[in-house]
Amino acid sequence: MTRMWFTLALAHFLLLVGSALGQGHPEPVRNLEWTRGPLETAHIEWSWWKPERSSHFYFYTSRIAGDEIALDQRGDEEGVFGRRSEDQVPARSIPVHRTLRAGGQAWQYSGLSLSVDVYPVSDRTPSGLPDLRALGMSYMLSLRDVHDTLWFDGPQASPRKYRVTVENGLHVVRALTDQGEITWYLDPERGWCPVRVTCAKDGKILQESRSTLTQFDGVWFPQRVVFFRSTYEDGKEPCEVVRIHSASLNQPEHPLRLTPGDIGIDACFNVAMHDENGKPVGLFKWDGERIITIEEWNQREEAGELKPGPHAQRLAGRARDIVERARERGDPKLAAHEAGSRATDAGLTPAALVKRSLESQWEAYARHFIERYRLNKEQSDKAWAILKDCQERANRYLAKREKDFEKLDKEAEALKKSDAKDRAQRLAAIDKRHRKLMQPIDEIFEKQLKPRLEKLPTRAQRRAEEEREKATSKPAKAGGGQP
Repeated sequence: MTRMWFTLALAHFLLLVGSALGQGHPEPVRNLEWTRGPLETAHIEWSWWKPERSSHFYFYTSRIAGDEIALDQRGDEEGVFGRRSEDQVPARSIPVHRTLRAGGQAWQYSGLSLSVDVYPVSDRTPSGLPDLRALGMSYMLSLRDVHDTLWFDGPQASPRKYRVTVENGLHVVRALTDQGEITWYLDPERGWCPVRVTCAKDGKILQESRSTLTQFDGVWFPQRVVFFRSTYEDGKEPCEVVRIHSASLNQPEHPLRLTPGDIGIDACFNVAMHDENGKPVGLFKWDGERIITIEEWNQREEAGELKPGPHAQRLAGRARDIVERARERGDPKLAAHEAGSRATDAGLTPAALVKRSLESQWEAYARHFIERYRLNKEQSDKAWAILKDCQERANRYLAKREKDFEKLDKEAEALKKSDAKDRAQRLAAIDKRHRKLMQPIDEIFEKQLKPRLEKLPTRAQRRAEEEREKATSKPAKAGGGQP
């Protein structure tokens, strides 16, 4: 509690300083920031429904510690991820997807393998994690923190102009921006929380949120937020609904920071690094505290300085069991496939490892493309067909060059165990040969998959995406945008 009151006092002091410097923030909205901003830690169980995509609610757990946010995606009420078939037969359930935003990076883990994908968090590649402390404070589900959700406008040539009135006991604050008008309907009796927020242009409401409020740990907070958008059912039906099932706020038992270990990542995990365009840039290892090269891991493991963590050991053991059971049935191909899709790299050939990596990365690219342009069902079906065709092309090439991949792998493994003085140079040469071997695969991705997908969106879909990018752009910090 001492920490919480210190944070509250500091936040109040900063708000007073900001007012003295002439920022011109209206008092009712500053009161909202004063109430919600000091929420330093949280554990929130919630669900999210998007009727455009599914008839099901999807369930999540958000954990917050300062600027660090972890999100567990649990699927729908039956643990199913993604779309169901037309007859509503559930797809295969899979473990929880987990994402962590910390230290300028987004860690994405499926909960199945010994690998985790890591992306930089920037203007172009936000982590996509909503900060629920800002829930109900915007006309959309914001990816920004409390302060930026309230005050950030993106490209803004002139300062906002505010008008404050009182209507039926609510303090109504209208902010005129270069892109439109934001209006908050704030309830002073319930922590100055908004019961409604709208975004309008030329007198027409484009987006809107409506909140039902309650108290969690003595803090007024949304229990349910319904979002509307003029482009969905003419704004008459919800386009999104968020429900809060439970919320623990600013409790002393909450951790003060979140790390990869909090989403199940421990020593010996493979770390697939990506650039801000989502393209893989290298494979590394997690030593329990930091990302290191595979060579450093091997050296420190041989020296007895490192060993796999308990989660990594369990996954490796599961993979070995899968392989052994399949071999007992006389089905080694099934063993490799099951181990690759359900557990870890154990028992897979080098070519099979490349194949599994491509399936994961190319599917992620296609899924992001579909969501980015909000493709309809016919377009989405074409996108998945293009992906399948490109994967089959890559698999045919991998099948032809399997022995070449295996030969390079054996050479590299032998060198790593040798004491040759020129080991580093020879390993670099092997890596160069491997990149050359991968070149036809890269060409399928760059010259087949990407261009063919780019032909799917209509001009209207492209214009809509350009508008969304403009609305969510920010010079220095990633997140969801204001008009």
